[in-house]
Amino acid sequence: MNGENNSQFDENYFKNRGLEHRFFNDLNAWMNVFGEDTTFCFLGCGLGHHCFAADYYETDTAGCDLEYPIKNSPYKEIEDKLFIADIGKDDLLKVFGKKYDCVVAYDVLEHLSTVKDVEYALNESYKLSNKYLIVSVPWIGNNNLDADPTHKIKKSKQWWYYKVNNVGFDIMKVPEHFPFYQQLIIGIKNEQGKME
Repeated sequence: MNGENNSQFDENYFKNRGLEHRFFNDLNAWMNVFGEDTTFCFLGCGLGHHCFAADYYETDTAGCDLEYPIKNSPYKEIEDKLFIADIGKDDLLKVFGKKYDCVVAYDVLEHLSTVKDVEYALNESYKLSNKYLIVSVPWIGNNNLDADPTHKIKKSKQWWYYKVNNVGFDIMKVPEHFPFYQQLIIGIKNEQGKME
C-alpha cells in the first residue's frame, strides 16, 4: 500500500477488529482440507489474528502488514513471526526468508492502491507459495465492497479469478464448509507458472 494510504489503517480502523472465533474456524477448515501440517503465510495480516490461531494449532506461520498493525499486535508471543512489509511493493520472499505451503491474502488486496500493486502482490504470492493461495476479497455485487471506504480495488469476481489464474494458480472449487466461502478464491499452484 502506498504511503499516502497508511494513515487510514490506524487505531480507529482496528478498534473493533478483536479476535473472534472466526480466525480459529478458518484455520480448522483450511487444515482439514490441506492437512494438519500445512504451513501458512498471511499477507496483510492486520494485528495477527490468523497467525495467532495458526500458532495455537502449532503450525509454522508468519504474517506481514504495514507498520501500525504489526507494532500494535496484542500477540506478543508471536511478535517474531510478524513482519512489517508493503505487499504491493516489497520482495516478500526476502521479507519471510522462506516459502510456505499456503499463502493467504484475506481481506487485503482490495485495500491496495492500484491494480499494479495487486498484480505485484499476486506475483509475490506465487513465489512465496509451495502449493496454495487463498484470497478473500469483496467483488462487485458484494455488499461489503462499498461498506469500507478503504476499499480501492473494485472489480468483478471474474476479474479476480483471472488475476489469480494468470500468475500461475489453477482455481479450485471452494468447499462450502469454509467460512465465508462465497467470497473466497483458492488457487493451487501449477508448475507451468504464468499464463501467456
